[in-house]
Amino acid sequence: MRHSSRQQATTLPGRLCFNVLGCSVEVRWYRHDFGDAADAAFRGFAPFCSKGRAELCYSVDTDNLGGDQSVVLRDHEPIATARDVGLLLFEVQRDLVVTLQRLRPDLLFFHSAVLQRDGVAILLAAPSGSGKSTTCWGLLHHGFDYMSDELAPIDPQTNLVYPYPVALTLKSAPAKPYCLPVDAFQTARAAYVPADVLPAVQSQEPIPIGAVLFVRYSPLEQKPHLRSLTAAEATVFLYPNLLNALAHESMGLDQVIRLTSSVPCYELVSAGLKSTASYVASYFTTGLS
Repeated sequence: MRHSSRQQATTLPGRLCFNVLGCSVEVRWYRHDFGDAADAAFRGFAPFCSKGRAELCYSVDTDNLGGDQSVVLRDHEPIATARDVGLLLFEVQRDLVVTLQRLRPDLLFFHSAVLQRDGVAILLAAPSGSGKSTTCWGLLHHGFDYMSDELAPIDPQTNLVYPYPVALTLKSAPAKPYCLPVDAFQTARAAYVPADVLPAVQSQEPIPIGAVLFVRYSPLEQKPHLRSLTAAEATVFLYPNLLNALAHESMGLDQVIRLTSSVPCYELVSAGLKSTASYVASYFTTGLS
């Protein structure tokens, strides 16, 4: 596993350009130890190869405060300062998610992981700390392909969900047998598993939603189970995960109701990672429809 203290033998500034949701993004850095972090986080996105200026430009630069303090800038405007590489990366990722909502107000943005099987997507929605990313990591070992760890951009007109293949982020080491790969990038904050080293294929195109799962980890449960939800129940679960309600009529509530009324929705009460991943994979063994 690579660690954030590893120094890159590259010329500064470093630069990474990619496309996401039809928007071009450039990330530039002026400290050696940020290069591996940026590469791990964003190399799953399609490259932006044009010689023109990207629509969205980030820079991680040394600050005038001295020491190892660095500043994150978006389009030359400072947005955050930090010393730790993991925190700097977090600030870039956080701002990118917020800014994409402004650039693509036509989409619904949900805090959710997204996997796919047989050309149909399954959303894993949950508040932070509910085991969403860990469950996602386990399911990637059981026939599901990767679309996103943290963000589900959905076209409300078609119910197509777009890939957002940022590195899968795990704040604690997963249980055996789903150990982290040696190419995971470790910071003090979390481990980042780049999309191209995941134990599954990376999906590149928007696909229809087949089901929505709301993950709730319960350490007291002996075995996992799925509970089918009504559209009203699912709306109560899903609506708090909508990030850009202000961009839509009726605060996005009508679109969420249409979504939960059109696909099966479940509450997933998870237990141990292996038993949960095996159970969900078996439940959907005939495919999502």
